[in-house]
Amino acid sequence: MFKNTLIILLITISIFITIEIITRIFLFFYLNNPNAGINERQKNLQYESFVMFGPGWENKFFHNSSNNNNNKVILILGGSTAEGFPQNIIKNEFKNIFDLDVNVYNLAFGGYVAKQELINLILHINKISPDIIINISGANDIVFSLRQTKPNKFLLDSTYSNILKRPYLGPLIWILQNSQFYNSLNRFYARNKKTDFESKIEFLDSYVDTSVIISEISKLYSKKYIHILQPHLLFKNKKSNQEKKYTRYDYRNEFVKKSYNYILTQLKNKKIFNECELFNGNNFFINNEKNIFKDDVHFIDDNGYKIIIQNVLECLEEKKIKGW
Repeated sequence: MFKNTLIILLITISIFITIEIITRIFLFFYLNNPNAGINERQKNLQYESFVMFGPGWENKFFHNSSNNNNNKVILILGGSTAEGFPQNIIKNEFKNIFDLDVNVYNLAFGGYVAKQELINLILHINKISPDIIINISGANDIVFSLRQTKPNKFLLDSTYSNILKRPYLGPLIWILQNSQFYNSLNRFYARNKKTDFESKIEFLDSYVDTSVIISEISKLYSKKYIHILQPHLLFKNKKSNQEKKYTRYDYRNEFVKKSYNYILTQLKNKKIFNECELFNGNNFFINNEKNIFKDDVHFIDDNGYKIIIQNVLECLEEKKIKGW
């Protein structure tokens, strides 16, 4: 009996290993990357107090965060796109347009939603004492809502919950997190699942309400708050040949478009943003014919970031808005 059970177990494990290998070979030829998505999931499983995951904020730069040279201080919020914002571009554009020397602190991190941005801001804003806060966000809150049943959660909330409440499932959860076959099944399910936009309104409202709180706190502790709804390839009218080839997430285009329009309308209706404080980041690229995006929300090089900061600072300069 034991021998038969052991044989069945070994055969089952062998089958799953074979399926996993086949899946990774397929992804190697289809996406040129057999580990697509795995690194991001593991990155977001590195526990960080209060925000659930992050780079170890307390040890990143806050021990030496005093502004000894009296430069103006810029604080960045958001997800992975904002996280990748090159400091030298921000510094160069502030110098070119306003002749200001600035220090840049970046509290953005890949996978963060608005609630995590808010918590991170509250925890560290006193240590940074920023003059200007720039928030580039929205895409994570929109896309993650497609895989959630309740608002005010983040993408891996159920994973953390299961590990904490059922630690004996930890090894199995780890295997599933690293299984491309399992994650491919999830992606296939997502592609074929019909989404009722109205059922996701509360998720979008949660982003809007949290963004309002971020704005209010930012204006209390800084001299200027700028909210940029994250640029998305979908809204680019003149896509490059390379950008046209990126169709992996076309199945959610209709939902993303409705969500962006809804969020932008709701934020404007709040009437809390003055001139040059609320930007639809898609307008920066809508008629740009150059190859800007490498996927739906990330840039192929630093040029995308340069366009963002130039548009923001040119608006401030044109409207004669300074005051810092």
